[in-house]
Amino acid sequence: MNEIQDEVEVGASAESEINLTDLERAADDAPVVKLCNHLLLSAIQKGASDIHVEPYEKSYRVRFRIDGVLHEEMSPPVKLKAALSSRLKIMAHLDIAERRLPQDGRIKLKVAKTRRWTSASRFCPPCSGKRSSSGSSTRAICSST
Repeated sequence: MNEIQDEVEVGASAESEINLTDLERAADDAPVVKLCNHLLLSAIQKGASDIHVEPYEKSYRVRFRIDGVLHEEMSPPVKLKAALSSRLKIMAHLDIAERRLPQDGRIKLKVAKTRRWTSASRFCPPCSGKRSSSGSSTRAICSST
């Protein structure tokens, strides 16, 4: 995880707006792609029905729903918040610039030569209506189908 944290720099400070090209570039960085792939494959291996990616103002967490119970999987670095959210949106073929409205999409993966995995994805703005200081406050919920 430290390797991923050291390799990624997202081009937004707490006071600046996130540039769309910076988001796309950060989402395509190898460490972010590796982290997203690791999250999805880990969820498949553990039999998770949902993946909750929950950014908060000062923390960030990923939880899996296994047998109806949410289990905390990891806490990625807060600076990966925008890049990870954008990467999941790209995988679900959604608009990465939209952060105010809920979006629904589908992530399709080919896990093995004979096995495919499809996930319904929902990206929701925060319930409190407050924006996080880093600009991205999307909550992702991926459910396997």
